[in-house]
Amino acid sequence: MWTITLGNAGPVPLEISDLAFPCPTNSSYAWDREVTYNQRVIRHSLLCGHGSFLFWTRCNAIGPYLVMTPLPSTSLEYYDAEGRGYNAYIHSAGRKPILVVKGTRWRLPHTSLTLAPGDQRAYGFRLSWAKDYDGVRDALYREGLFDVQVVPGMTVPVGLPARVAIRTRNTLASIASEFPGEAEVRPLDSPQDNTHLYEVAFRRLGENLLTVRCDDGRYLALEFFVTEPIETLITKRARFLIERQQHRDPTKWYDGLISDWNMQDRVLLSPDNLDKVPPDRRYMVTCDDPGLCKAPFVAAKNVEYPDAGEIEGLERYVTRFVWGGLQRTDQEAYPYGIYGIHDWKSNRESADDGPAGKLHLWRIYDYPHVILLYLSLYRIARDGHLQ
Repeated sequence: MWTITLGNAGPVPLEISDLAFPCPTNSSYAWDREVTYNQRVIRHSLLCGHGSFLFWTRCNAIGPYLVMTPLPSTSLEYYDAEGRGYNAYIHSAGRKPILVVKGTRWRLPHTSLTLAPGDQRAYGFRLSWAKDYDGVRDALYREGLFDVQVVPGMTVPVGLPARVAIRTRNTLASIASEFPGEAEVRPLDSPQDNTHLYEVAFRRLGENLLTVRCDDGRYLALEFFVTEPIETLITKRARFLIERQQHRDPTKWYDGLISDWNMQDRVLLSPDNLDKVPPDRRYMVTCDDPGLCKAPFVAAKNVEYPDAGEIEGLERYVTRFVWGGLQRTDQEAYPYGIYGIHDWKSNRESADDGPAGKLHLWRIYDYPHVILLYLSLYRIARDGHLQ
């Protein structure tokens, strides 16, 4: 048990606008994977009022897990993380003006505590061990919190119903949407005791908050995010990427590259214009996971939803940027090898003939992207979508 009692020993009311619990943990990861996997931890947290909880696992995910659950008198509403620290706030009214200046829209209420002279208020958490993820769920139920499961998830397309199961020993008084006219919450029969089953359908895009209230005044906040239909999202994303393909200057070595768009500065990034990307992170624009993931996405989309302009863009990407550039050809030593960071041009022109330069082909997680790209292009051709 971890408790704190606040008291006002003065002659006038005392307002506490910020009250946070620090949660320091050993998350300083090391190059030695045995140390990192076995001696370092990862924090998992949910801040949602009285249903909040935190737990920590070793990086190898092998139990037991350390679980921290609030006592009935305690709820969490905000957090901040500075450096490697993590602070969970019971009261955070003092943070609100700072967040407003930063343009942040925090969704949970910011509260404060006012103590009259002589008054006291106690807060606390219970620490326990859980064998695994199911054990964490059982701990939430045992400690009087809420074991929540949502299908298909808390990000859902508009109009697609989601099912919410809440296992709790509390008596639920209500479950309500912040936009009553644009959401439908329908209770369903539950086959299990102490489990409340609901079907929820949203008609409003963006953030949608469901608030579950108990008969004792405690609450649980469930944050959903509602998107356009999946087909619409996939189509828009593919079109957006192809429209930002580098193809205006065929003399550039990165002609055909599908680039990132900086929404804040409204700038199309390229190896010649990294904007706010640090020079030592230029690979984010041209290769590695950030650079290589875009074309396979567009290709996979065109297997199901072919578009002639997008397919032409993919062919340009392969012929102008990948083959003989990012990827070695079958006429070179180490055929079909894929260059890693920082980009294929600097590697091919490197003065280092070894694996740090001209033979920087060892980043195995680069290969699945290109393999998926070729597989999808094969399927596009097989189905007759190539012109």
